[in-house]
Amino acid sequence: CPICGDKVDGSKCMDHGDVTPSHALVLSFVLDDGTGDLRCVLFREIAERLCNITAEELSEMEPEKRYQLLADKVLGKEFVLFGRAKKNKLYDRLEMVVDDFKDINPLEESKKLLDEIELMVGV
Repeated sequence: CPICGDKVDGSKCMDHGDVTPSHALVLSFVLDDGTGDLRCVLFREIAERLCNITAEELSEMEPEKRYQLLADKVLGKEFVLFGRAKKNKLYDRLEMVVDDFKDINPLEESKKLLDEIELMVGV
């Protein structure tokens, strides 16, 4: 719904009746850092920024081309994600709603890990 942002059924919003729906990009994936995995979801502008395409542009593409574009932009890439984790009661698992992200800087991340290790060992 272009008014409240809720999902519409055809062109009907539960709160606003007949509307002309707008497109919104929602991206869901599994994050794996080598120690475990976590389902993540990005909504609207954050998902568009990660994929470098708007929901409108994506909606105009053929489904096969959509999947290829998203795979090229995201699959196998490394990012630092910021957000909040919550328990999905339906699936009994932890999920993360991503509020922001940045490209990974290996040197910066290594320094953070080293600082944490030094704190733990008391060096």
